[in-house]
Amino acid sequence: MWVLMLTLPSPTQAQFTFVTNSGAITITGYTGTGGDVSIPAATNGYPVTAIQYDAFYRNTVLTTVTLSSGIRDIGSGAFWGCSNLVEVTIPATVTNLGASAFYQCASLASITIPVSIKLINPNTFYQCSSLTNVSLPASVTAIGKYAFYACSSLTSIKLPDGIGQLADWTFGYCTSLRSVALPASLTNLITYTFANCTSLSNITIPAGVTTLVEGVFNSCTNLVRVNFRGYMPSLYWGRPLSIGTQATVYYLPGTGWGPLFDDRPTAVWLPEIASDGSLGIRTNRFGFNLNWASGQKVVVDGCTNLSQPAWQPVLTNTLTSDSTYFSDLKWTNFPVRFYRLRSP
Repeated sequence: MWVLMLTLPSPTQAQFTFVTNSGAITITGYTGTGGDVSIPAATNGYPVTAIQYDAFYRNTVLTTVTLSSGIRDIGSGAFWGCSNLVEVTIPATVTNLGASAFYQCASLASITIPVSIKLINPNTFYQCSSLTNVSLPASVTAIGKYAFYACSSLTSIKLPDGIGQLADWTFGYCTSLRSVALPASLTNLITYTFANCTSLSNITIPAGVTTLVEGVFNSCTNLVRVNFRGYMPSLYWGRPLSIGTQATVYYLPGTGWGPLFDDRPTAVWLPEIASDGSLGIRTNRFGFNLNWASGQKVVVDGCTNLSQPAWQPVLTNTLTSDSTYFSDLKWTNFPVRFYRLRSP
C-alpha cells in the first residue's frame, strides 16, 4: 500500500489524497479549493473504486460532487458535515452507501439512489435539512434507523416494495412530510418511525403490518386519519399513536376491528368521492375521482330522483389503485342524475 497526491485540472483544480491497494485506488482526502469537484474513474493506471470513511469530513468548500463510474463503495461518514454540498451524482456502480455518508449535509437538496443499492444504512441522510426530493429504486429492501432523521424539508416519499420493516426514528422530525407511500411488503413499524412528523395528516398502513411498536406516530399533532388495509395489528411496548392525537383509525369492511384501537375511535373505511376538483364535466363526459383502497370492489349507483330513489348500478369495478377516475358516458341522457358509492 502506498499514498500519493493526485492533481486534476478539470472541472476545478482538484486535489485528492489516496491509497493504492491490490491494484485499486481509494480516495482518502481532499485538499482542493472546492466548488464543482469530479472524482476520476482512474489515475496512475489504476481504477478508483472507493471513497474512504470520513474522506471529505466537514469539508465546507464542496458544492457539487460527481463520482465517476467504477466507484463501488462510499465509506461511512464520507461526506459528513459537508454543509455547502448541494448536489451529488452517484453512479450505478456504487453498491454501498456507508452509515452517515451524508450526515448533516444541510444544503443537499435532492438525491437519486442508483439501482445497485439495496440498503440505506443508519444515519445516511441524518439532518439533511434541505432535502426535498429522494428517489429510491426498487432494489432497496431495508432502511436503517435515523436514515432520514430531521430531513425537515422532505415533503413526500414513496418506499419500494420489498422493505419489510422501518427502523427506529427513520423519518423522525421530518416536519414537512405530508405524504408517505408504504409498500405492501411492510410487516412492522418500529419505535418512533414517524415521530414528530407534524405535517402528516393521514397515512395508509399495508395489510401485511402485524405489529406497531411504541411511539410510531408520537407527536404527529396533525394526524387525523390512519387507514389500515388489514386486520388489527398487535401493539408492542406501549402506544404507537401519540397521546392526545386527533386521529381516527379506519378499517376495511370484513376485517373485524373493534370500536377502539390504541384508545382511538375506529370507523369503517368506505369509498368516497374525492374533494379535489375532479367532479364535473370534462370533454364529452362527466365524472369524478373515486378514492378507496386498491383491490376493493366498489359499486357506483345512479338515480334521478332523491325523493323516490330507484338506485341502479352504473359501474361495478375492482380498484387497481387507491384512486381512479369514474366517468358516466350516458350523463347527457338524463336531465339530472345523482350518484352514490357502496361496497357490495
